[in-house]
Amino acid sequence: MTTKPDQAVPSQTLAEQIDPLRILAQLPLRPYQLLGDFRCGKGALTIPLAKHTFDGKVYATDESQASREELETRLAQTRLSNTIVYDPKDEDSTVDADSLDGAVVALNLSTLKTSKPAMLKRVSKALKRGGWAAIIEWTKSDADEGPALDKRLTEAELVEVGKQAGFRFAEKRDLSSRYYMVMLRK
Repeated sequence: MTTKPDQAVPSQTLAEQIDPLRILAQLPLRPYQLLGDFRCGKGALTIPLAKHTFDGKVYATDESQASREELETRLAQTRLSNTIVYDPKDEDSTVDADSLDGAVVALNLSTLKTSKPAMLKRVSKALKRGGWAAIIEWTKSDADEGPALDKRLTEAELVEVGKQAGFRFAEKRDLSSRYYMVMLRK
């Protein structure tokens, strides 16, 4: 498939590429935690997170109203009641500052049109001291899917964006030849 260098190529979702349970197995999860799924899309990770945190809560948000509505439908079908889906405009009234134990931001920073540090500052604001953020991104390798290579972040670039948002680097894990995960701590 031929594309222009600045054109993103439609791709499979993360859940179609990597088993969400494999990702969850690498996170410091506990069943009672309060978690956030920022820019959650249709909930590829939200639903597995909600199943795992059966005594906790998952706060999921996305800019797309259609994605939020589809996620709410999927949550109703799976009978999960421990997830709050909200509009990011309502974040300050939905998620208390310093309340979340952990957060996930999957495949979003590379495609953000707004400030990457500002996005991670939103996440940091919601996290408790010592809380973790799992940032999943595309590798900077040749691929037919995902954002253009010049839009993708290297591990070092992602860690720098995290530091600008007040995080410290914890660890990096390769999820596949296409994706990696950086764990940040508040």
